[in-house]
Amino acid sequence: MKNSNSDSGISLKEWIDTHGTDFVVKIRGGKPYISRKPHRDPNRKKSAAEQTQVDSFKLAVQYAKEVIADPEKSASFKAESEKTGRSIYHLAISDFVKKNKKGDAKKLHFESIVAEKTGQHLFVKVNFEEPPQFKKMLVFLYELDHTPVEQGAAEQATITSWWYLVKHSDIAGLPFRARVSATGADDSVFEAEHVIV
Repeated sequence: MKNSNSDSGISLKEWIDTHGTDFVVKIRGGKPYISRKPHRDPNRKKSAAEQTQVDSFKLAVQYAKEVIADPEKSASFKAESEKTGRSIYHLAISDFVKKNKKGDAKKLHFESIVAEKTGQHLFVKVNFEEPPQFKKMLVFLYELDHTPVEQGAAEQATITSWWYLVKHSDIAGLPFRARVSATGADDSVFEAEHVIV
């Protein structure tokens, strides 16, 4: 192996021959650093909190991709991106995480949450006994084990119901979870989760 103090540096092949491939190369401040791969027990199952965090991040990435694909949505992040130097992608992820942070939400009281086919389309319908005063509603769909399927905005269809058009209609007929997050006129957040069978 060459002297590590020499200007020519270390040959990657020589490094691998000596130390194996159990390492990763990271770039920090434009300079490469070698560190050992993190060792994770393949038999260790994630805790409920860890799995929730993973699932939430998957949805945040999906949201960021949708923002980038939509010129109108990405335009809303352009000024902050130019000001801070952060990409629209990362700003959108931060925005999603901030808006969907649990803990401050109140319980959403509903009459029913059902899946219903109308023509060729599958809708998740959130019905209320009294007309709710919400300015927006988001619907998050998961498999029963909390694996994310999709998320998006619902529209107010009648004075007592909001409808969400399901993109992955192949979940029809299968039990799945729907989490609903509604924002009131005063920006207070109300949430509910329901298993649809």
